[in-house]
Amino acid sequence: MTENNIAYLKRDYFKSNYFHLNFGTNSKLVEIKQVKDLTNIFLKQLENLFKISCSLEGISNLHHKLDENLKVYDQKFAINQISTHFYNMPDVFKKKYIELLKLQVRNVIGRDFYFQSNPTLRIQMPHVSAKPMYPFYHSDIQLGHPPYEINLWIPLNPPSNSEGYGFSISSLEDSIEIYKKYNFDILKISEDGRKSISNYLNHISALQNFDYGQAVLFDTRCLHSSQPLKNHTRVSIDVRITPVDLFHKFNHHYQGIGRKPVIYKPGDGYNSKSI
Repeated sequence: MTENNIAYLKRDYFKSNYFHLNFGTNSKLVEIKQVKDLTNIFLKQLENLFKISCSLEGISNLHHKLDENLKVYDQKFAINQISTHFYNMPDVFKKKYIELLKLQVRNVIGRDFYFQSNPTLRIQMPHVSAKPMYPFYHSDIQLGHPPYEINLWIPLNPPSNSEGYGFSISSLEDSIEIYKKYNFDILKISEDGRKSISNYLNHISALQNFDYGQAVLFDTRCLHSSQPLKNHTRVSIDVRITPVDLFHKFNHHYQGIGRKPVIYKPGDGYNSKSI
């Protein structure tokens, strides 16, 4: 977390009520007609890269088809090796992604917004190296994102009967209490995200389990986490968006501290043009 972010954060955090004021809740399901197209593009890329032929239903068993080294999770960023091969998706994927933002999400948000240029694709699967890393309850705020963003999480294959999507979102009330308890000590919140915070939140947070073809929008202040999966593979994409008028209302920029320390403004952390 940069010093500039800290200077803004506490003040902005409690003013970032856009989501709750507009939707009256912490999260909202959205119908995404383009999900099947995105899944098919992913499957084609999987075949191109690894010569693995797979169906929609077969994605849940993908971990049985991969070499062991591709399933290992990095112990710093909690990303497995297979996911790193999908950071740069083909242009057809990006076009379909922008289409769903224009035709589905824009109608729900009800106003113009800035958006992440390239969505982050993750492939979560069972592996012993995932257990020390998950659950990890966090907010993207801890990676330098602004507290007024909106998260969009889109699974690209159906949920497991026993594990749902293996992705949990805490309530805004519980998340705010934790930030207040830690007095916005971002480093300490991140440190305890795999310890006491997860022990507290894991049994009271909402495990996501909705129909394939839907996605969930949620307030970025809500702490959330993937779960250490036991019996299925899940493919999903993460997207961050910010309404244009909200971005200009706050009138200062946050800088990321993740793999790419981008500044969250158009042409850098966000696409140069709004949706």
